[in-house]
Amino acid sequence: MIWISNRSKLKKLLWRSAAVVFLLWILVETAPVWAIAEPDNLRILSSRCYGEAIDTGDILCVIHYDIAYASVPTQAASETFLGRYMDGGSVPLKTTAPFVLVSNGYNQGIMSVYFSPTDVTDLGVVYGDATDTLQIIGSPAVFGSPQSVSLNIEWISETDSQDDIELAVRNTAFLLEAQVEWAGTDLLIFEAGFTSAILTGTLAESSGEQYFSASIPNLRLMAPNLFSARIVAPSNVETVGSASYVTTLDDFFVGSKLEGSFDGLASELGLSVRMTKTLFVGLPLSFIVVTLVIVFLTKQEGITPEQISATSIIVLFLMMAATSKVGWMDFRVTAAIGGLSIFALGAVYFLKRAS
Repeated sequence: MIWISNRSKLKKLLWRSAAVVFLLWILVETAPVWAIAEPDNLRILSSRCYGEAIDTGDILCVIHYDIAYASVPTQAASETFLGRYMDGGSVPLKTTAPFVLVSNGYNQGIMSVYFSPTDVTDLGVVYGDATDTLQIIGSPAVFGSPQSVSLNIEWISETDSQDDIELAVRNTAFLLEAQVEWAGTDLLIFEAGFTSAILTGTLAESSGEQYFSASIPNLRLMAPNLFSARIVAPSNVETVGSASYVTTLDDFFVGSKLEGSFDGLASELGLSVRMTKTLFVGLPLSFIVVTLVIVFLTKQEGITPEQISATSIIVLFLMMAATSKVGWMDFRVTAAIGGLSIFALGAVYFLKRAS
């Protein structure tokens, strides 16, 4: 019995071992093989940094790279190469990777590293440090001994760098379009009158905006003029109010036979001329017209009381607005009654339906 029991346990152990071996074989066979050949050439064509790209105290760094392959690898460059900001040329502070649009991300392209004001403080980044570099290096997960290349930073502008970033992106787009790998990919739309000396225009809405927005996050905030649809701060113009329009209303009848016709009455009543016209002309005339409208509507078949009320309110407001325009109604009275008209219309339609 003991022999049978040991044999059963041995059999279970063998089955479990076989299952583990099978699973390991599946993992090995299905795992991607990342080893690729070294690039034919690895260069940094430019390494530039800009201050105040978005906020005061931030730094944007852009690498224009060339990871040259005569035969482009099947693995994307975003998985095989990294861009790094090197403090003092030896300590990596931030890492990025190429965005893949054409040629699997290889040959010429750009990538960027952005330091927010908080990053600059926490990481101790100093604008203009001559010892700092930008670097491209092969991923250690792909290359046994990763090849790398570094270039000292060209510090472009410490403050208000939006115009410099805009010009640099246009120039880079122009240079990339001239490369064989980028042939047929529109990155930049040139404005009329374009010359090679003055690069103007916006990024193409498809490839251009997609590539540069992904390669330089928040580029739309840094250089809005590069985009056909732009994010810009609104221009607030402070205006100073005046009573000049009141004077215009009061002077409506100046030079006519009606000029000064209410001056005596206003003096007797102790009111302003405008308020006197309101009481004796504007309001009576408005109510007369409204009364006529109500009489007309009540004689029509199929007109509901709610429709008569709503129409009367609207006509009253329009009459008061018209008499205000010719100086027969105080504008403040018109505004007050107009506000009450809105509540009245609401009561006619919504309260009636709710009940």
